[in-house]
Amino acid sequence: MAKLIYGFKENSREIGEVVLACGEFQSVVRDALAKCPKEFNTGGR
Repeated sequence: MAKLIYGFKENSREIGEVVLACGEFQSVVRDALAKCPKEFNTGGR
């Protein structure tokens, strides 16, 4: 299992989490990154 915690630094009051079964995490993250605007999809660099 994996826990995905999501939100924006600018709005720490709206943070959510989802617990995913094995194998789901990668596909969920891939889909989320594909939908994000490029400026948010920097990988923390």
